[in-house]
Amino acid sequence: MTMKLTMLGTAAGAPTPERGHTGVVLSHEGRVFLFDCGENAQVKLQEAGAKFMRINEVFITHFHGDHFFGLPGFLFSMSLAERTKGIALYGPRGAAVEFDRVATMGHQQLKYVIESHEVRSGVVYSTDRFRVEASPVEHGNVPAVAYAFIEEDRFKIDRAKAAELGLENSPHLSRLQMGRTVEHDGGTVGPDDVASRVVPGRKVVYSGDTRPCGAVRKLAQGADVLVHESTYSATDADRAKEFGHSTTVEAATVAREAGVKRLILTHISKRYDDPDALLAEAREVFPATDIAFDLMSLEV
Repeated sequence: MTMKLTMLGTAAGAPTPERGHTGVVLSHEGRVFLFDCGENAQVKLQEAGAKFMRINEVFITHFHGDHFFGLPGFLFSMSLAERTKGIALYGPRGAAVEFDRVATMGHQQLKYVIESHEVRSGVVYSTDRFRVEASPVEHGNVPAVAYAFIEEDRFKIDRAKAAELGLENSPHLSRLQMGRTVEHDGGTVGPDDVASRVVPGRKVVYSGDTRPCGAVRKLAQGADVLVHESTYSATDADRAKEFGHSTTVEAATVAREAGVKRLILTHISKRYDDPDALLAEAREVFPATDIAFDLMSLEV
């Protein structure tokens, strides 16, 4: 089952010719999810080859412009493309007001319904295969959250065991694979009756803008990928603290303490000309680190 991350934009604050405003696309089993929607997101989506009309959920970390000023154009482009299916927008405290402003801008009217969701913490969206969790983070006085996309654990079906129970071609297998108990042949069958092992679900965490904090460490515990803002070099730690951001070393420390498998640094300030130098700082603390660039994609 495929899961892919694409970094639409990786700049902090002001965009540059090389780095656009923030946005992350997660593709999972044919579905497409958008985390943050900075300026020019709809063009970046096209450049990335993402099926933007498949996006039914958008998760905004906070309402600084570089994280959501692309939302009006994104929503109205879908309306121009004759979208009629509603879309769900998620964001921190104040989201309902902000999303209403976006949806009523200008002299146009959307041809579909927006569902606004203000999130606090815990599970904010779920299916039988995965869930999205949110957690408040520390970004000055601005309400802000981080998100985790978490697959549910799956059971690897032993075909021989399934055949013994007459389930080799049964539609029940998909439910058993997801850990459900089913009724069969006058009784019940559980995943332990037909499974050979448990396949742990994958986990991707996106911090948004934040100081290094316990909330992100907890949310990212054991994650396959942590996408963490890294606005400043370690040499500018005072500025990072002043403006509610993180340095390369601070992001790497969070990754190490959370036991993640891979760290992706993003939200890079335009004051730095050499991303390799920033990467070197982080790798001193957490070797499994990469620095994001626009349209970077990775399989999870």
